[in-house]
Amino acid sequence: MSIKKNFDLPEVSHKELREELIDAFDSLVPLYVWGMPGIGKSYACAEVAQELANRERRLFVDWNRSSRAVKHAVVNGRIPKELFGQRGNAGEVPAHLADCDEVGADQVFLFADYRLSQRDPSDITGLPCLDHSFVEWKPAMVFYALSMPAMAGLLLLDEIPQAMPVMQNAAYQLIQDRCCGEISFSDKVAVVAAGNRITDGGHQFQIPPALANRFTHVELTPPGAKAWSDWAIDHGVDGRVVGFLNFMPASLLADMTDVRKNHAMAWASPRAWDKASAKIKSLPAATNAQISRVGRKVASAVGLAHSVMFEAFLKTSSKLDLAGLLKHPADVKAFDLQMKWALISAVAEHYREDKKALDDILGLCGHLTADFAVSMLRLMRRHDAVQFAGRLVKCKNRNVALDYLKYFEG
Repeated sequence: MSIKKNFDLPEVSHKELREELIDAFDSLVPLYVWGMPGIGKSYACAEVAQELANRERRLFVDWNRSSRAVKHAVVNGRIPKELFGQRGNAGEVPAHLADCDEVGADQVFLFADYRLSQRDPSDITGLPCLDHSFVEWKPAMVFYALSMPAMAGLLLLDEIPQAMPVMQNAAYQLIQDRCCGEISFSDKVAVVAAGNRITDGGHQFQIPPALANRFTHVELTPPGAKAWSDWAIDHGVDGRVVGFLNFMPASLLADMTDVRKNHAMAWASPRAWDKASAKIKSLPAATNAQISRVGRKVASAVGLAHSVMFEAFLKTSSKLDLAGLLKHPADVKAFDLQMKWALISAVAEHYREDKKALDDILGLCGHLTADFAVSMLRLMRRHDAVQFAGRLVKCKNRNVALDYLKYFEG
């Protein structure tokens, strides 16, 4: 795969990016995250914001996904308990706030994704309001919320290279001084940014040196198949997609040179595979007709070349005699790599339908290497998150279960 790098930027993995984002919040030094499309830049910022909210013991509020009622409650400084669980309040309410009738700004962590490419300069400077003998500038609601002295939060300026130069210029003060027109952000609000590289062909404008110098910069590297698989298992990605990409890791990410050359519309990336998963999650793939239907859905997200290979993988899975393998688990020792990945995704689907099969499934673990056994059990746990560890302890193959229980702590 040919991936052209930005000049003189440190490359970071997703794990290292998490550390960089936390440092940006703690130091209030703006951070710019560069990287190719679809590898999780914006998503990583949102996840770290949730993590910081937990660390600060505050109620997490995702501004962009919050209802009008939640937004007005935030700027009024009083969020009643009945709004805690609304869309935008991702994650669990901190235990010490669970019994509160309402929370104030000093107990909120606000995450806002602000797209400069969709804005006008007046959206940042605010609108003039004549009050007696002078003009007062009224800020956007999200900026007012971030300026509340007790507020904590993370402001993500996404897609800066897609913004017109006039908008990039308007953001100078926002980034360097954490000010918006005539208001300034709270001392616990950090500014970060994310965007694609010029070499990615996304119709970007080169950001000027004066703007670039207001940030520190890192370049996010695409995740490897193993790292993405770990994330995918924990975030509900369809097990068939997880199994396929472990077998064909090169299919996780398309070559951007080919994407640009062929003007591809559907092409493989972690984001695209996540969308493919969402489209096929409820669809069976036992017959050729069902597999073809699933293949069309996958092709619409990642392109035909990868969907053809995905269909072939599904056909391999459909030929598995799962009932026979559960009775004669030693037969899996003869499986090649493709068959093993097909097996673990098929077993996870079988467990979703029949929780009583756990003992027989554990019999397979003794004939699989640890990496395959753990991946299979993690896929199964997604379908039984609350009771899975308890079922492992109580099953007849308890000795086998205890060997793997450590992977499911918490």
